[in-house]
Amino acid sequence: MSRLHASIVINVFSALAAAGCIQSYHQDPQDPVAVESQALRVSLDRTYGRRWELEWNAAVAYDGKTGALIGRVPITASQSGARGTCRPDLIVSRSGAVLVSSNAEPVVFRIDPSSFEVRRYDIAPNAEHDKDFGFSALAWDVEEKVLYARGSTTGTMWRIYLDSGMATKVASAPKAGNVCRLNGSSIAAL
Repeated sequence: MSRLHASIVINVFSALAAAGCIQSYHQDPQDPVAVESQALRVSLDRTYGRRWELEWNAAVAYDGKTGALIGRVPITASQSGARGTCRPDLIVSRSGAVLVSSNAEPVVFRIDPSSFEVRRYDIAPNAEHDKDFGFSALAWDVEEKVLYARGSTTGTMWRIYLDSGMATKVASAPKAGNVCRLNGSSIAAL
């Protein structure tokens, strides 16, 4: 292979990795820059003083002050890195519980803040049964009773009730802006 061809191949793979389409497995896990580059989402847990990072197959907890690894929690769900699909999401509740979505199937995981035990919630959407999608863009309501999410491929807004495993489509939710993220004003408007 010529130097020019090798350079093009490296640049293509670098661009795909930067876009989140592929991941390099040759990175040193002790290198904070390498660890940061693998994170799909990062969220701070102010209750326990942790920084949570979502990778394609795990949620990883670090000490918020020292950066030391606390634990790695495997997430066993399908995930998609396909173009046009929002990435899975990770949020931390006020109690320190961590919620992780699958962006390829309607599933949400809850990681207990003390034991790191994982509970899987298989969610039954009340609409769009003909579509294959998971959830992205997670956000709590003000009381943390209802979880909101966007459909990872459709951008549709959902109200998720973890205790019943049901999700209802929010018909009035606008799809303006970045449908791969939610914020407080998006939820307050509902």
